[in-house]
Amino acid sequence: MLYYRILNNTLVDWASYKYSDDCKKTDIVESDFLEKHPNYVIVINGELALNPNYEREEEEKKEAEFNREFFNTSLGYVRRKVTMKDGSVKDFLSDILPLLAVGVPVLTYTKELVQNKVIVTEQFINECKQQMLKDFYGG
Repeated sequence: MLYYRILNNTLVDWASYKYSDDCKKTDIVESDFLEKHPNYVIVINGELALNPNYEREEEEKKEAEFNREFFNTSLGYVRRKVTMKDGSVKDFLSDILPLLAVGVPVLTYTKELVQNKVIVTEQFINECKQQMLKDFYGG
């Protein structure tokens, strides 16, 4: 059960208990769930309603996070921050790329985070260099 207040067509606060006389009550969402998923509900004409775009917005958020952590190449997705065997973290493009040569194995990933050991190609090295330039200049 969620008690909430709307001010100027905006959800301003909520709780699992009635905290003022102008609170409204709804069963469509619990307050602890709303804390973790604030985009799950929206206000329409002063009333709380399920957000019809919630799943799409969550997918877009996950996609954006994935794209911050990985970049795509012909051999698969490359993790930008690489954890070395000694536990240290290196930046793939600035720390690892300069050391790569054709024929050396590296780890890439699928969108589902399945790890693959692949052999570096000239095309892969060029794609990584292009990604470095794209990161620097934007685009």
